Amino acid sequence: MKITRIKTEVTQLVLKKPLVVTFGSIEAMETIIVKIETDEGLCGYGEASPFGPVTGETKESVLSNIRDFEKVLIGENPLEIERIHRKMNGCIAFNPSAKAGIDIALYDIYSKSLNVPLYIALGGKNQEVESDKTISIGTIENMIEDVQLAMKAGFTKVKLKAGIDVFHDVKAMKAIRESCGDELTIRMDANQGWNFAQAIWAINEMEKYRLDALEQPVAYWDVDGLRKIRNKVNVPLMADESLHDEKDAMKLLKSDAVDVLNIKLMKSKGIHGAMKINHLAESSGVECMIGCMLESPVAISAGVHFAMANKNVTRVDLDSLFAIKKCPGIEGGVEFKGGRASLPDKVGLGLDVGF
Repeated sequence: MKITRIKTEVTQLVLKKPLVVTFGSIEAMETIIVKIETDEGLCGYGEASPFGPVTGETKESVLSNIRDFEKVLIGENPLEIERIHRKMNGCIAFNPSAKAGIDIALYDIYSKSLNVPLYIALGGKNQEVESDKTISIGTIENMIEDVQLAMKAGFTKVKLKAGIDVFHDVKAMKAIRESCGDELTIRMDANQGWNFAQAIWAINEMEKYRLDALEQPVAYWDVDGLRKIRNKVNVPLMADESLHDEKDAMKLLKSDAVDVLNIKLMKSKGIHGAMKINHLAESSGVECMIGCMLESPVAISAGVHFAMANKNVTRVDLDSLFAIKKCPGIEGGVEFKGGRASLPDKVGLGLDVGF
């Protein structure tokens, strides 16, 4: 089997309501759907969702890089995924979401060639995974209302965005716990918004309210700060922006800096890199979460397949589809009831994409 063509299509992801995080207020983003065609009639779909503050990419850079990848990948066997990653890395360093778009499409082809769903090709089985739902930064009253609406929709886990005002963050945690009860799992993501002292104070305050995990309290480069914070708190600490590839994972694990690694396919260059990170973490006794950017059903379905295939993925934050309006031209893939994900009994990613 040989790759004959790589196509891209830009898709607008429009949010149902603005998402407020430390980076600003997000109302819409563009993502790139990737299609890899082969000489045997099999094709695979992937997605590249660039986000400049995290991946360092733009829509224009991703489209340019994928055009360059096509030049060196035409004629390659799409099942030789390790080799293809070496060729992409030889083409350009970093640029993880562009490589993820190619990678996810390759795994779609790989599982279709086996005539099985992707989670089976990855060694897993169809089992329940449950995503949390992200709650935007807002007034405490609005955050409580958003959490209560999520619970009415069937969610049992939420992730509160934080990092603009540490005192507001602690008050929000307290108020949501008192208003929404003890059964709700609450995580918080500070998106690098606190300093060292603020992080220690806030996490120790919020421990009283059964915080499940605290994600990325300080700047991505401050691995030593993460380690020092971890030594002064009891709440599990999670790395997100500090973790892109397996080299970052090794640095975090060697430093004993965190309890959980947040893998995102757009940071890890796709499933191939995500598996490397998860294997390192599992060998070190550290759990993983699978997270997402703002992504379409293509990448979110890939994330669910990955979660179903890996026992060490103990937390799921694949909630992009709850925040965006329906993507025209993309059918099938993962379905959610509340936060509970299910996949269709179809080969590959289980998607029908209209291009």
